[in-house]
Amino acid sequence: MASLVGAAGAQDTTIDNQTVSAAQGKKESKQRQSTNAKIAYRTLKTTNYTLEVPEKWEVGEETSFGQREIRPDRERMGAKGTAERGSGADEKSGEKRAIKPQEATFSSMTGPGLGKQSWDQLYQTSLFFITRFVPEGTGKMKATPYVLGKTKLGFATCAWAMTDSEGHPLQRHIILKQTNENILALSVKLPPGSSKAATERLERIFQHMVDTATVR
Repeated sequence: MASLVGAAGAQDTTIDNQTVSAAQGKKESKQRQSTNAKIAYRTLKTTNYTLEVPEKWEVGEETSFGQREIRPDRERMGAKGTAERGSGADEKSGEKRAIKPQEATFSSMTGPGLGKQSWDQLYQTSLFFITRFVPEGTGKMKATPYVLGKTKLGFATCAWAMTDSEGHPLQRHIILKQTNENILALSVKLPPGSSKAATERLERIFQHMVDTATVR
């Protein structure tokens, strides 16, 4: 969603630990049991927004254009939903390793005042940058029509997915708009070839982030 904002400046960020039980359905199999397992969340508070992220996941620093990456760390899931080592900046060397195509990546981006644009303008501008920067190994993606709605906390939203040639979702995107015309863009990149259980878990986490997001 690199299209949505210009320079946002530095922000003060604090994180509060909080445990939230994920919705549990009937456990019909070991796979379903894993999908419905409880997930511990923590609250990510920034100058422009607040939302809940999985407790053990890595939250990156905000870039000069307002983007922040949120990646699985000790709970990292690869293409088959297996645990992997955390990524991002290496604590010892300070170097940042490349993100592999099969890794799940969540992203947030702020857009102070960009809510003045229509949903169609925000959608079209977003697609320009999404299709311009396609992750390696992803292949050609197609956008679904956007759907307007509201979050559980009452924020107006515009949501859509990027799919492969067979219609399977590779990315999910949503823009939340505050009445003061500030926006928050959230997205998740789903690893190609993920198991059904792994994909459902990632989408459930993404939905929880959307449900708990507050735009200032």
